[in-house]
Amino acid sequence: MYGPVFRGLRAAWRRGDEVFAEIALPEEHRASAVGFGIHPALLDAALHAKAFLADDDERTMLPFAWNGLTLHAAGAATLRIRVVRPTADSLALDAFDETGAPVLTAQSLVFRPVTAAQLGATAGSGGGSLFGVDWPQVPRSGEVPTPSWVRLSDAEEVATLADDVLTGAVEAPEAVVLPAVTKGPTTARWT
Repeated sequence: MYGPVFRGLRAAWRRGDEVFAEIALPEEHRASAVGFGIHPALLDAALHAKAFLADDDERTMLPFAWNGLTLHAAGAATLRIRVVRPTADSLALDAFDETGAPVLTAQSLVFRPVTAAQLGATAGSGGGSLFGVDWPQVPRSGEVPTPSWVRLSDAEEVATLADDVLTGAVEAPEAVVLPAVTKGPTTARWT
């Protein structure tokens, strides 16, 4: 069952083959919108507008592929959207913020039919997961292997080590440590 954050469809109306809708995050979740390009609950609510498109098709359809998806702005907590059906198995979506500025454009979201048997075959199976926990066996021995490493202080030592490894005079260490030294003021930057 969807929680309150995924019940964002506030209003919807049709004009011919177009559906317009207003969607919004609940007040207590609006501040979290800034952490997303588009909040997943808003995107989900936008897809709920599909239910208002004129459709005689009784098939169960699941989203399959986004095409021409462009994010124009990030962090919206409310959207006004326009949904049309370019083909029988797809929809196009335009989303705007409260000022009318574009937020998201999707040229198409293609849907594929799925049968009840296909849905039932995967329910509760858990065997098709791409993720899992693996506990590799660690050999029990009295010695803990120590990785080989070498500390070098300048480019000349790096070149010498490289030559010695290439000629077979020494075995390549698992790690080489070089001190990072700069002249003048320094700034740490993590990327």
